[in-house]
Amino acid sequence: MKISSKIWKIIWISGIYILLFIILYLVVIYKVEWEDKDLNTYLYFYNCNHELCSSTTKQDDYYSKIVCENNVCPYIESVIGNNLILRKENNSWIYNYITDKIINNSYIDYRYIGHDMFVVTNDTNNQGVINLSGEILVSPKYDYIDDYNNGIISYKKDNLFGIDTVDNIYQVSNDYEDIVLINDKIFAGRKDNIYHLYSYNDVNNENANKYNFVYAYEDIILVANNKKIDILDTKLNSTLLIKIDSFYEYTIEKERDSLDIYVDEGILYFNVFISETEYTTYKYNISTKKLV
Repeated sequence: MKISSKIWKIIWISGIYILLFIILYLVVIYKVEWEDKDLNTYLYFYNCNHELCSSTTKQDDYYSKIVCENNVCPYIESVIGNNLILRKENNSWIYNYITDKIINNSYIDYRYIGHDMFVVTNDTNNQGVINLSGEILVSPKYDYIDDYNNGIISYKKDNLFGIDTVDNIYQVSNDYEDIVLINDKIFAGRKDNIYHLYSYNDVNNENANKYNFVYAYEDIILVANNKKIDILDTKLNSTLLIKIDSFYEYTIEKERDSLDIYVDEGILYFNVFISETEYTTYKYNISTKKLV
């Protein structure tokens, strides 16, 4: 039985409408799912248990995000308040994750040394010091800057440490295995694995006291010697009623690191091992100069 030409016409027109509907559907699906889809990979900064965390997995609630070029994301080297030192391959920069702004990216490397100051390395591998505002405190001219304190610079050359000053008042030859800047009058220098305290005005006269380890922050000096830890003021008087006994001598890098010293909101935190595996965490109030 032959189908009339009218029925064929209906089938043909219906087929065209169905095909147009399919095409329209595919176009809509493409627009919705693909045309506006962000195919970039991001590193998200977010709050997890009251700490800063980062993840390449999308977060529902996050502070900010950074695009990862070629799927290579930066990683966090240091956290300084709301600012981060981020590194990707051979470059680093200072980034505020709250405001989503780059604070400084004029140098190839940044190293935080406290008090909102950074040792920076330029493209000729010379080091200087800047503050968080980008102000140059020390022009990049040193091979390696270890620390900076109120115009005084400890630097490393030929694997030994020395001291220079911005105004060239003090210059101490690089004769030390390590240097700890304390204030504008004294510093700690290590020779033959023992620290002594020296005056900038008389580096040939060393303090009679010997220390295995010295750490300085503002007007306090934490020292370790003969398995005892003490905290001194800038007049070298003890601020502790009793020195703290420790399991370690704190004479090698691994044992020094086990102190895990850091300062947060006016409190100096440090660990003291009482055995190979057990330790006590101490809190020292910098203002009252007392253990809390």
